[in-house]
Amino acid sequence: MKDYIDCEAQKTVEDGIPLMRPLFIDFKDDKRVNEIADQLMFGFQILVAPIVIAKQFERKVYLPKGQTWIEFYTKEETIG
Repeated sequence: MKDYIDCEAQKTVEDGIPLMRPLFIDFKDDKRVNEIADQLMFGFQILVAPIVIAKQFERKVYLPKGQTWIEFYTKEETIG
């Protein structure tokens, strides 16, 4: 993870795009992301959808359109 963070931090320095950012910055063509306030991108490859309610163990996640998403633990691929 350290190498990924270092690489993405360097892109932040060069391009000025924040390391952690709302989805609408990366997915301008997907109007649905404008409504999503509880998910974010961490760099260009990691979508974060935190669980912030005690004793909650799962949640729905919106996957922006036009991308292939890979679930971190299972490596299952899904098209957004």
